[in-house]
Amino acid sequence: MGSQTPPKLPVIDLSKEDLKPGTQNWFSACKEICQALEEHGCFIVECKDVSLDLHNRIFDAAKELHDLPIEVKMENISDKPFRGYFSASAVHESLGIDNAIALDDTQKFTHLITNANKIARTMMKLDQMVIRMVFESYGVEKQYDSHIGSTDYVLRVAFQVWSNNRIHPCCHRVTLSANEPRHTLGLVTFHNGVIRVPDQLVDDQHPLKYKQFDHIDYLRMQMNYSRTHKGVYPIEAYCGI
Repeated sequence: MGSQTPPKLPVIDLSKEDLKPGTQNWFSACKEICQALEEHGCFIVECKDVSLDLHNRIFDAAKELHDLPIEVKMENISDKPFRGYFSASAVHESLGIDNAIALDDTQKFTHLITNANKIARTMMKLDQMVIRMVFESYGVEKQYDSHIGSTDYVLRVAFQVWSNNRIHPCCHRVTLSANEPRHTLGLVTFHNGVIRVPDQLVDDQHPLKYKQFDHIDYLRMQMNYSRTHKGVYPIEAYCGI
């Protein structure tokens, strides 16, 4: 069992200059994305919008941020779920920057990561492109604008210490020197409102599996539920049919 090869995730190029709605490249990318999500639940994006210089600057800043005293990092607080400073154990911690696509808010957080705005806007552009492709592919493009209008973003700067050849939860193998820290950036999306399945996607062959639910309220429930209920998905308990 330990010798099993982790599944190879699809790699999709979203940096082509002619990748515009209505073009053949757009339709091809839509098909690739939906297939990847249906079969794997995720995929790898090839993007050339982040330069090596920007990449190095933001991760150098992440290292500096990680080295700050714990009492300083704990000042990053929020009354909303899954934001602010978080530490699951002695080898993992992360901080969240609310509204990271707004330059003023990002600069208020800390001078160490003034490049976070550029990274966040690139991630947001990719996120919105993928969502539009998915909505178009399933024939619910009319819901796209309202969905994006109800979405906000949090840039999470995370630090983990992994031993060599540790298997990452996203199914790829990470090879690092023993106890070497790994820094990651992730743009997390939150939906401010009720999430529901469009009526046109529900029929006898595809029955409704989840009731409509408030995303932020669900996240608050999830924070406590995961600690007390092992092996049961909180989404099923919260709004499953």
